Amino acid sequence: MYHGMWKKLMISMLCICLCCTGTATCLAEGTESADETTIKASESFNARDAKNEDQALSPADEAKALLDQGEYEAGISILEEAAAKGDPEAQFVLGNCYYEGTGVEQNYEEAVKYFRLAADQGLSWAQQNLGLCYFLGAGVEQDCEEAVRLYRLAADQGDEVATFNIGYSYYFGMGVEQDYEEAFKHCLQAAEKGVPVAMFAVGDCYNLGNGVKKDPDAAAEWMRKAMDAGYEPDESDQAHLKEVLGEKPEVQQ
Repeated sequence: MYHGMWKKLMISMLCICLCCTGTATCLAEGTESADETTIKASESFNARDAKNEDQALSPADEAKALLDQGEYEAGISILEEAAAKGDPEAQFVLGNCYYEGTGVEQNYEEAVKYFRLAADQGLSWAQQNLGLCYFLGAGVEQDCEEAVRLYRLAADQGDEVATFNIGYSYYFGMGVEQDYEEAFKHCLQAAEKGVPVAMFAVGDCYNLGNGVKKDPDAAAEWMRKAMDAGYEPDESDQAHLKEVLGEKPEVQQ
C-alpha cells in the first residue's frame, strides 16, 4: 500500500525561498507529469559556509536579493549575464527561475538547459534538479535511468535531496530494479541529515517491514521526528499516522 508521503519528490533551490547565503529545498509533488508538478517551500539545508559580511555578493546572491524585492527584470538580467560567462551558480538559479516561472515565463526546456550547464560543471544542486526533470519528463524526454544517474552524482557530493530521491526510485523501481533494502538505506541517510519527508519514509518502511525488519516503535519514533521537523501529511496520510501513532497527528499550519 502506497501512502501520500511516497508521492513527494524533492527539488533543490537557491533562489526565492531563502536568504542569499544559503540554499533551500522544496518539496515537489511527484505526479509523473511535469504539468502537474507543484513546488512549495520546505525545510532549509545550508549547503555552504556563510560568507563574511564584508565579502562581495556573487551574481547569484545579488540577483536573489533583487528577486526577493520584486525587481525581476534587474535580477534576471544579472543572472543571464553571469550565466553567459559560465557561472554555474547563476546558471542554476536561472534554471530554477525558468522552472518556477519567476521573473520569466515558465519554460521547462530553458530550465533543463541551464541546469545542464551547471550540472556539467559539477554543481550538485543542478545535477539533482536535472535528474528530477528527467524523472518527471519536464522539458526533456522522461528517462528514469538518467535521473538516477544524475541523483547519484549529486548524492556523492553529499546532496541529501538527491539521496532521498534515489531511495524513492528504489522504492518504486523507477530507473533501477525495485529494492526495498536500498530504498530504506538511502531514505535513512537522508533522514539522518534532517530531511523531513525522508524521516517519514523511514517510519513508513519500519511500519510496513519494507527493506527493514518491522518495528512499530521505530516507525512511531521516525514519524514523530518527521512531524517535529515540519513534515505536513496530506489527507491520505492521516489514517496511516493514526494507526502508527495511536492518535490524530497535529499538523502544523
